[in-house]
Amino acid sequence: KRPREIKEFTTDRACDIMFDTGNGGRISVADYFAQRYQPLRFPCLQCVNAGTDQRPLYFPLEVCDVIPGQSRDKPPTDGMNGRLLRIETIHPDERRGIIEGLVKEASHEKDPYVQEFGIKLEPNLFSLKGHILEAPVIAYGARSKDRRIRPVDGTWDLRNHTMFQGKSLDRWGVLVMQGSGVCTPNDAQRFVEGLIGILEEKGVEVRNRAPPVAFGECEEVESKLRSLHNECSTDEQKCELLLVMKPNKDTDQYRRIKLLGDSILGCATQVVQCEHVRKGQMSYKVNIAQKINTKLGGMNGVLADRDVLGPLAQPADCK
Repeated sequence: KRPREIKEFTTDRACDIMFDTGNGGRISVADYFAQRYQPLRFPCLQCVNAGTDQRPLYFPLEVCDVIPGQSRDKPPTDGMNGRLLRIETIHPDERRGIIEGLVKEASHEKDPYVQEFGIKLEPNLFSLKGHILEAPVIAYGARSKDRRIRPVDGTWDLRNHTMFQGKSLDRWGVLVMQGSGVCTPNDAQRFVEGLIGILEEKGVEVRNRAPPVAFGECEEVESKLRSLHNECSTDEQKCELLLVMKPNKDTDQYRRIKLLGDSILGCATQVVQCEHVRKGQMSYKVNIAQKINTKLGGMNGVLADRDVLGPLAQPADCK
């Protein structure tokens, strides 16, 4: 059997996917395999498409075998990265203990080969003196309770502060992608209303408080975004932002969204996870609001004293 590359998994079942037989009739994938080979054990499972969008080639899952020893030429997914980080992330004190334990276990001072070459290994870790730089002061908008704040322990937020330079948002739309973990229309509406409230509270003027909302399957994301972009654009003003609610963390799909928005449509895109949309946490909306303002050309906060940058604040000499 000739190996074939899987392009995608279908959303419909083998018993529901229909195709032309070539003589004017139509038949389901499950019935075709039952007539040509033998009845499927699981006709209600999805299929894989080993063809193209124009000429699909469907195979039921139960007749497929994964060829072993294949290399993965794509970057790891967010889930893979998360599992890897959980394994690799070790507290500094714990890592120090592991290193010191390995050195003690190796017993280099008793190794005859190490002694023969005159190598001596210091059992204690090397110490260096460090200097902790004071965090710079961040300046926020005029309507802030305190226009200047100094980050504490490397963190700060927008509570009681407005953006230093908030932009306006007029032509924009929302795409809700369907799939497992999907957002309901009510979830999407509540999130958009809450996001608009945060944007206006923090200094972004939202001129269109009722943006068009479209729904589509994951495989339709590009066509749906194009259609939504056209709906939000006019002859005088193009669409400024497309807000996409994704049901999963598919990195390939995320790249396609960014490529379409940044390089083809010339429109800012903001992707949010349906999981966070349903939760509707205030901190998440504030974070998204800051990203949107930056993508629209605004500034959330600036250094209050540019002198702390030293030479970095001076224009580059290109001579």
